[in-house]
Amino acid sequence: RQRAMTRIARGKVAWTAGDSGDTMTGGVSRLTSERSLVELPSIIALKGQPTPHHESRLMPTRRALFARDRHLCAYCAQVFPDDKLTRDHVTPKVQGGTDKWTNLCSACRACNSRKGGRTPEEAGMKLVYVPYRPNRAEEFLLIAMGRHKILADQMDWLLKGVPKHSRLLVQ
Repeated sequence: RQRAMTRIARGKVAWTAGDSGDTMTGGVSRLTSERSLVELPSIIALKGQPTPHHESRLMPTRRALFARDRHLCAYCAQVFPDDKLTRDHVTPKVQGGTDKWTNLCSACRACNSRKGGRTPEEAGMKLVYVPYRPNRAEEFLLIAMGRHKILADQMDWLLKGVPKHSRLLVQ
């Protein structure tokens, strides 16, 4: 709240959207003796140069990865709780694979163990979905789902930016 108010007061906001998320009280006017009230919008876009090709800053943590993949094992296509899933490197680390969104998928313990340090092709296994890097709207949703409560109008606004093929959309 305070950071949003400071950015609004300093003219750092490019545009706003959504319902009023909160009301903050300010100081008392010496002329009228009235306290100022400021309505904070629920969505605030800051001024600045957007990057033409957004590189996700959200790290592919277990929580974010499992949320992106909807807790679905990439090999057997079954849904599992967090404690039954692992992060699988499609190209294994021992073969030069990296911790990038496009090389990570959710896998149940049995499938990950069966695959071992091999690629899916080497292990005779097929991926049921392709790992992908979340776009900016998906990134915000993954962060919100992991840490924060999200207001309905914020959710609606973010969902407009999620590609129709995204696994974050309810199917």
